[in-house]
Amino acid sequence: MRKFTLVALALAALAILLPGQVEARRGDKARFRVLSFNIRYDFENDGANRWHNRADMVAHVIDQSLATVACIQEDKQHQVDDLKSRLDRFEFVGRGRNASGSGERNSILYDPRHWRLKENGDFWLSDTPDVPGSNTWGDKYPRKVTWALLDSRAADK
Repeated sequence: MRKFTLVALALAALAILLPGQVEARRGDKARFRVLSFNIRYDFENDGANRWHNRADMVAHVIDQSLATVACIQEDKQHQVDDLKSRLDRFEFVGRGRNASGSGERNSILYDPRHWRLKENGDFWLSDTPDVPGSNTWGDKYPRKVTWALLDSRAADK
């Protein structure tokens, strides 16, 4: 758990520092909205909270947030497919945590009207981070990070 807390703190610090760094380089304010959203994967025993009952609400929250980048957690392929059909202004990057690419994901959605995707990838939180599905620290499931390097179309950064 401690490792995940450190990763979360590092990402939060980056989100806070990034606009200031862009502002210092550009001399003017660079503002954008980022959303982080644990959408919770689809459990069969969720009853009224099954994914098909939540999909429209999740898409609505993402859309109404006015975020140009949204990071979602615990998403599975069928949920990504549902969101793609509801959020056509976004491109999606990421893959499942298992070696085959299946399983839970942590996808990044970005609006290509605002961002150009330069690079993206995934790494696993293990002794072999470049090996898909690797898990060497005793966790029940592989843990991974999805990352994307985006260039702002407005700021050319």
